[in-house]
Amino acid sequence: MKRRAQIGLAYHLTAYLAVNAVLIWINLDLYPQYFWFKFPLVAWTIMIIFHGWRVFSRKKMIESSPP
Repeated sequence: MKRRAQIGLAYHLTAYLAVNAVLIWINLDLYPQYFWFKFPLVAWTIMIIFHGWRVFSRKKMIESSPP
């Protein structure tokens, strides 16, 4: 189960990097005077942090729990 959670986080990180790269490119190409890409970037970064925290804190919890 912990391996599946880590794979899910890897997919989430991959989507995060790909989508935000495209959003930054669109922003700088079409509206270079206003940096709107920072809003979805910050929101998604917070979600990634919580996802990673959940995956790795669960791993520690599962490994330290008694059988």
